[in-house]
Amino acid sequence: MSRDGLKRFEGTYKLADGYEITVRSNDDYLMLEPAINRVKFFPYAERKFFAEGVEYRRIEFTSDSNENINGLLFRECVVELEAKKVK
Repeated sequence: MSRDGLKRFEGTYKLADGYEITVRSNDDYLMLEPAINRVKFFPYAERKFFAEGVEYRRIEFTSDSNENINGLLFRECVVELEAKKVK
């Protein structure tokens, strides 16, 4: 995926509890902030990413009917967290 392709996922996402996650793009991966450990997420499908070195951690972005990114699903083992894009 190109750098410009990754930029469409950038933004701030809010979890149900009010906690905010910022997604930033780099050369060929995404980073989530704040994060205790810096983990790179690489694309493996159009809106799906896997964490480098962490097989069970993935993120998937959701979109509206116009293909605008409007949220993300963070999955780690059996835990799934949903966040809505707010910025």
